[in-house]
Formats: sequence, C-alpha cells, structure tokens
Amino acid sequence: MPRKPSACPECGSKKVIPIEYGYPADMGAYLKAVDEGRFAPGGCCVDESNPDWHCRDCEHRW
Repeated sequence: MPRKPSACPECGSKKVIPIEYGYPADMGAYLKAVDEGRFAPGGCCVDESNPDWHCRDCEHRW
C-alpha cells in the first residue's frame, strides 16, 4: 500500500483512512474496526485499480 497521504485531495481533510479489501476472517473484529474508523470497507473483490484511501469527511476515495 502506498504511503498515507497527509490530506484528502478533494476537501483537504486530514481524516484519511486506508480501504481494506477481502473477506474478513473475524467479522466481529472487522465491524468493530470499521466502527472505530481504523479503515473503510472496500468489498471482497480485489483489483489493482481499486482505491487505497478514504476520506472520512467527504467520502472521497482515491
């Protein structure tokens, strides 16, 4: 994964989190991490063109 950006390119927010892809082994821990804002869910289909980052303020993904 590329280095974490310092801010969202769309709105400038510093609330940037990684997007995680794949099927979780422990759904409870996964949902807790999403609720805590540690990462954003990206779905189970992994592709090289999928975005890596999510802005918690404007929902922009890149």
